[in-house]
Amino acid sequence: SDSAHNIRRTGFKLLNDPETLAFVEESSDLKFLPMYLYDNMREEITSQKRNAELQKVVDKRTAEENEKIREKEALKKEFESLVNHPTLELDKYCGGCIWNLATTCNGRVTFLQDKYGMGLYSAKLSAMEIKTCKK
Repeated sequence: SDSAHNIRRTGFKLLNDPETLAFVEESSDLKFLPMYLYDNMREEITSQKRNAELQKVVDKRTAEENEKIREKEALKKEFESLVNHPTLELDKYCGGCIWNLATTCNGRVTFLQDKYGMGLYSAKLSAMEIKTCKK
């Protein structure tokens, strides 16, 4: 037990001896680091891996966003072509005109939206069923 203790103490002393460490590092092609440096390097590597994973997520979501923007632009063009279609005559809508002797056409549109949850263009088309809402 005493000899095991002496062997352990001598081995520890040798491993902490700078000359012995230099010899072991050189002959084994290894570099021994203090634990704080090793821990710092390990944390940096872990952090970089996490950042790379997060960057992949950001890149994927950016690509998805760009695709949605392209889809939105295409739908917007289609919507504008439908809204401006001559058959609907939305360009002839007169919001300030009187609707059915009771309110303005804009007032009727607001009423239809609030009461029935209609969209703006559906409400305008409904109000335009009364001829006074057309210019």
